[in-house]
Amino acid sequence: MTIVPDNSDKWTQVFSREISDRITFKHTDSGVDRDFFIESVNHDWNFTNGEYSTTYSLSDATQYLTPPDDIDEILRPSGAGTTQLTIQGSSPAATNWEGVDEVVADDGITYNRCLNSNLKDLYDLPSSAYSTGTINSVIHTIRCNSSYTAHTAYPLIKASGVEYENGIAISGPSWVTQNITYTTNPNTGLAWTWDDVNSLQVGVRFNIASNWDAVTQTYATVNFTPTW
Repeated sequence: MTIVPDNSDKWTQVFSREISDRITFKHTDSGVDRDFFIESVNHDWNFTNGEYSTTYSLSDATQYLTPPDDIDEILRPSGAGTTQLTIQGSSPAATNWEGVDEVVADDGITYNRCLNSNLKDLYDLPSSAYSTGTINSVIHTIRCNSSYTAHTAYPLIKASGVEYENGIAISGPSWVTQNITYTTNPNTGLAWTWDDVNSLQVGVRFNIASNWDAVTQTYATVNFTPTW
């Protein structure tokens, strides 16, 4: 492709483009309208007719395009939302959210226990470090314990200001990890937005009081495809 600059816009183009730049080339007569990479640049001055020109060697960008790898961003509790459970453990945390924010589950060291029926905890999460890209899913991970198989932990999320729970039976007495995947915002039925993610809370509700109905870890994993 050769450009003979005859106005200020074209002069800006010829002097601002560099090797490896990705450009969109449109040519009405030939019907070309697609992206290219600049492989080489040659500037030339024709002394005979006093004409300056710049020639680019181009390669079709589409032959290099591959979908970007998905990214998993883990958001762990960073503040109190709603706290009704009781801090417990061999080394109790100072606040409820600190009892469930560990990277590796510490089980009986820090946890929150349900001492009355139908109590819940919801924990604030930090805002995402990202703001662009297509969110594929939000995965709620929770690790609970129960003394009776009939007891149930209801993993909670609060999205778009509304609580949503998913009932799972937890058998005990042992710690059990559960993952609940939400491909859409359960309260709207629509694709997740970054505003949804940034206002998200995660937690749990227990249906029956027990010395061993407890939660030791919970967090959200945001899976998304970055934007080129």
